Order: sequence, then structure tokens, then C-alpha cells
Amino acid sequence: MLYLVYQLWNVMLLGYILGVLSIVVIISTVNKAPLLYRSVGLVFLLLGIIVVWTEDLLSLNVLMHFNSLMGLLALFFVLPFMNAIIRIGRYDRTLSRMIGKKTNDVGTLYKKTSFATYVLTVFLNVATVPIIVSSVRDKLKDFGTAFSQVFFTHSILRPYALVLFWSPTEI
Repeated sequence: MLYLVYQLWNVMLLGYILGVLSIVVIISTVNKAPLLYRSVGLVFLLLGIIVVWTEDLLSLNVLMHFNSLMGLLALFFVLPFMNAIIRIGRYDRTLSRMIGKKTNDVGTLYKKTSFATYVLTVFLNVATVPIIVSSVRDKLKDFGTAFSQVFFTHSILRPYALVLFWSPTEI
């Protein structure tokens, strides 16, 4: 809410408060993040500190730089709610039935999953990944976790990235 007020009225004091709150959130959640995210996040934070130090930007204005990605963080906050709406509307089950019809091998499942991801991303963008994952997860449970992760990486992220790269809806 505070971020929305800041975006609408651009009150500098709110920008500083959001910067301080962002630092507090980073410090309080760094131990709860998985190792990969923690490592990458700390590397970027360290690089940011080095840039601030070498460019002699040490002032309160540094706090304002934490606000630029607040919209992206808000998106991560909304994703679980979108997933709940998808489950309540049973969109994932319908899509699962459509993908599962006449699917005898993993190659066909890969093609159908990639196509569904591509088509849904054009229209739903952010909601696509949770819909596809929940629709296909049951079909991959016999293959193991490692195979499922590779399958999802290839069959979902590739078409998702392709649509985001050239889709006219992104303009």
C-alpha cells in the first residue's frame, strides 16, 4: 500500500521509508531463501555495494534505488493469489485433461505442454507458469523430481521466454 501511495504522489519521505523497509526485508529473509537465491542475491547486493562505494554515492539517495524493483517484488506477492484463483476455477484440471488426451509418450507431452505454455503466455502472461505446472505435475510424478525439473525448464520456460521476447502484447 505504501508503495502505491509513493508511486501515485512521489513523496520523497515515502521513498526513503520504502528503502529502509526493503533493507529490513532483505536482512530478515536472507536466511529463509534457498541457497541458490541467497547466493545470487548476495552477489548482486555485494556488486551494488561495490558500485556505490567506488562511485562515491554514499548518501540517503542510495535508499531510493531499492524502490525501482518494488513492482517486480509485488508481482511475486500476487502470484500465490493467482494460483489460488486458477485452482478454484479448475482451469488447471481442464487444461490437464486437454494436454493428457492421446498423450502416450513424454515427447508428445513435451510438445503439448510447450504449445499450451506458448498460447497461454500470449493472453495470461504471469498466470501461465502456475497453470501449466499444476496441470502437468501429476503426469510426471513417476519420472522423479530431477526429470520433472528438467522437463518443466525446457517445456515451459522456453516457450514462455519466446513469447515474452517477441509478443506484441508486451509492447
